Parts: sequence; C-alpha cells; structure tokens
Amino acid sequence: MADHVNCDVSKPLVAIQLDATNAFFSILRQTQLDILSGKASRSYDGGRMQARDELPTPHALDKCWGYFESMQGNASIMRFNNNQVHTHHLPCSKGGQQGDSLEIILCAVTVHPSIGRVCERHRGCKAVGICDDIFIVGFLSDALSCAAEIKQILKVDLHMVLNDSKFNPYFPDHFLNFEEARTAFECAVTADLLLGDIADIEAGVPADGSSCRGSCWH
Repeated sequence: MADHVNCDVSKPLVAIQLDATNAFFSILRQTQLDILSGKASRSYDGGRMQARDELPTPHALDKCWGYFESMQGNASIMRFNNNQVHTHHLPCSKGGQQGDSLEIILCAVTVHPSIGRVCERHRGCKAVGICDDIFIVGFLSDALSCAAEIKQILKVDLHMVLNDSKFNPYFPDHFLNFEEARTAFECAVTADLLLGDIADIEAGVPADGSSCRGSCWH
C-alpha cells in the first residue's frame, strides 16, 4: 500500500473497515426515492443540503422509476409464523430484500452520495465501498475522523447503523507492534473530542482492556 519507513509512530497509515447492521432492511425508502428523482425532499448531510436541492442521480435507472416507485413508495407486508404456528402480518416501510439484484443497485446508489460528501471533507483519506461495506485508508487521526463522520451521517440520513463488532482498524505489521498500534489508537481518540462515536466502539477493546481487535496487514 505505501512505504511506512518515514511514518510517525503516533500517526501511522491505517486501513479502517466499516460495515452496517441489516443495511438492506434498514435504509430509508424516502431517501432512496430522493436519489432516484434527483431532488431532496428534506435536509441531508447535517443541513448542508436542503429540501429541493439537486442530488446526484443515476439516470441509467430512470427507466426503472415505475418499479421503484411501486416497491419503495408503498408499505409492503411481511408475513411469518411463530412457534405456535400463528401467522403474523407486519407492514414494512424501510429497506428492501437483500439479494434482489435491483435492491442491491438501489442500496449502492443511495449510500454512495452520502459517503462521497463526507470524503470530500476528508481529502487526506481514500475510501472505497459498495452498499454498506466501506474501507478508509489514511493517517490514523484522519481516517478515524472520516469514519466517525460517516457513521453519523449514515445513521441520520439513511437510518443505517454501523456494526460496532465489524469496526476494524488495520495497522502495518512491519512498522508497528501490537502495543504501539494500540497506544496510537487510544491517543488519537483521546486527542479529538469529535471522535466520541469511535471512542464508544473502542476498536474492539473489551472493558477490561485485555485485547484489541485491530489487526496488522502484511
């Protein structure tokens, strides 16, 4: 990825992995329709985008507008049987069916603008992702800051909640040992009050501080 020889131990180059919980079933349908129509119906991105502002829209999906309007514009019905074989019907007004080809496309094009706007404010980082799988590469403090803002924006704008158990920072194994990586992480979080969400995650460090899920890449 990069030559780490001249890196500062206190701010190493890292890769951070993010993943959302039940992303396909949680995402706001109104936001999906806003993306497809190319116009915001409410504020997004912490108020930086207001209602009636233009949104980036994938015009290749224009021909599918009727389908998406029908599927995302109406509450669907989920049916399931409990352990007493009683059938229950529940209205579903968020997300779509994971595994459906069009739903995967719709999820990806909905999430991408939110991630892109955050990354524009963190130009020192590089990010790649599709749907709810996101990787951020950058110096430790910068990458953590970018991850914290992505977590906040996805929750507020799309109702997507990041899976804390899958928050993984990867450190260069030939440059930092385990204790140096752990110390650098803790110092970066402590130094920036805006990383409150990341501090709550603790990068997989249990309450007793016995181990760290952060890994080292080869």
